[in-house]
Amino acid sequence: MVASPYDPQVHYAKKQSTIWIGYKVHLTETCDEGGPHLITHVATTPAPVVDRDALEDIHAALEAKGLLPDIHLADAGYVAADQLVASRKKGVTLLGPAPKDYQWQVRSGEGFTMQDFLLDWEREVATCPAGHQSKSWSPDYHQM
Repeated sequence: MVASPYDPQVHYAKKQSTIWIGYKVHLTETCDEGGPHLITHVATTPAPVVDRDALEDIHAALEAKGLLPDIHLADAGYVAADQLVASRKKGVTLLGPAPKDYQWQVRSGEGFTMQDFLLDWEREVATCPAGHQSKSWSPDYHQM
C-alpha cells in the first residue's frame, strides 16, 4: 500500500494506541549528573522499523563522534538479548527495562508462556510443562 506518492519511504505504523504515517526519530542525549542535558545524536528510520534495530547504527554513529557512552539508558523498545550482547562488545552497558510479553498466550490467558518452559541453555533443550523436550533448537533472529 502506498502511503505517499511523494516519498516511498513513508509507511504506516502503530505503537500501542498511536497510529501515524511517516518516520520515527531516535534521540540520544547526555544525562550526566550536574551537567546539561544535550542531544548528541539524532537518527531517523522508517516508522515500522523497531527501535532495537536502530541501536547498532546509533552506537556506530556515537562511536564515530567519540561520544559512545559507558552506560546507555534506553526504554524497553531498545532492549533485547542480541542488543545487550552487541552493546557489551562495544564496551557499552545497555540498561533498560525488559520488554513485556505481548504474545497471544499472555493476552488471552490461554496456552503456555515462555515462563512455563524450562530452558537448558547449555544442552539447547526446552522442556514443556508436560515434560516433553524439544527436538531442535535454533536462534530466532526475528524475535525480541
